[in-house]
Amino acid sequence: MRLPKDIEIYHYDGRYKFFYRSEVVEDRRPDIGFPAHSTDIRPPFEDLRQGEIPVFNGIGWDIVIDNFWRPKHRDENFDAGRPSSTYRPLGLSMIGGHFPPYPSMPMLCNSALVVTSICQRLRYIHAKFDTAIDFHRRALELFPSIPLDTPHDPLSLASQPTHTYMYKLEIESLVYTMRKVLDSLLQLSYLLTNYADFEATKEIPVNEIGHILMENSRYSDLKKIFIGAEDEGYAADKTGFLRIINDVFNSFKHCLMHDESYSLVTLDVPFLTSYQAKHNKHQNEIVTHHHNLYHVMMGFQDTVLRILKNQANYLLKNPKSP
Repeated sequence: MRLPKDIEIYHYDGRYKFFYRSEVVEDRRPDIGFPAHSTDIRPPFEDLRQGEIPVFNGIGWDIVIDNFWRPKHRDENFDAGRPSSTYRPLGLSMIGGHFPPYPSMPMLCNSALVVTSICQRLRYIHAKFDTAIDFHRRALELFPSIPLDTPHDPLSLASQPTHTYMYKLEIESLVYTMRKVLDSLLQLSYLLTNYADFEATKEIPVNEIGHILMENSRYSDLKKIFIGAEDEGYAADKTGFLRIINDVFNSFKHCLMHDESYSLVTLDVPFLTSYQAKHNKHQNEIVTHHHNLYHVMMGFQDTVLRILKNQANYLLKNPKSP
C-alpha cells in the first residue's frame, strides 16, 4: 500500500501560463493528477532576473519578461460597530409612531401606502435572512470530510448546487429589498425637504441612494437626513453602510465577476460575498466584498432607524414643512 506524502506543486495562470503561487499538498491520488493549471515541476527560480517570470510550456518552464497584466484587488469587510449577538428583528409599523407624516403626491401616490410597503418589506427581509441562514446550514452539510476513495452519491451531487445557490440567491433578494426600502425612504425624504420643487416639476430627481452619495449642494437638507450632519444634530452614517450596500447592489446587478463568488461558502457564519469592478472597468481596482451577514442586517437596521430619527429632527427644525 502506497502511503501519502507531502509534495510541493506550482500553480500557473490558466490562459497565459505564468507562475503565480506554490503550495504543499498531500499526494494521495496520483492517478487523478494535480489540480487544474498546476504541476509538480519546479520553476527555475534561481535563474530569474529582475522583471522576469516563469511560464509553463506544458513540459517545463520558460523564462520571459514579466509584462503580464494582473488585477488590483482590495477587500471590503463591513463592521456594524456592535456585536452580532445584539441582532434582533426590527419591527416598525405605521401606527406605532415610527414614521413622520410624509406628504403624498396628489393624483399619483399615497405616501401612507409606501410606508405600509416599507413595513412589509422589513418583515420580508428578516424572513429572507432566516431562510439564508437555513440554506447556509444545508450547504455546509453537503461538504463533509469524505474519503477520496468513497464513491459519490449522484443524488447528493445533484442537490449540492441547489442549496448553495439558494443560499446565495436568498442573500441577493435580501440586498435588493434593502435597497428598495432605502430608496423609498430617500424619495420620501425628498418630499419632506423639497415638496415645492416636486409640486412645480412633478419630479423626484434624487430617486436612489447612489445619487445622494454624490456631492450635490442643491439637496443639502436631504443629505443631512441621509448622510448626516453631526454639528446640526443629524446622526451621521458612521459605519459607511450606505456606500457598502450601494456597491454590493451594483456588483450584483452589473458585474459578471459576482458569479465567481457562488463557489465560496464560508464556515460557521454566513457571509455576503461578491466581486466588483466599478462601471465594469477591470483595469481599475477590483473590490472583494466579504461581509458578515449579521453585520449587514444590523447595519441596515441601524441605518433605517437613523434616517427616521433624522427625518423627525428635520420636521422639528422646519415645522412649516408639508
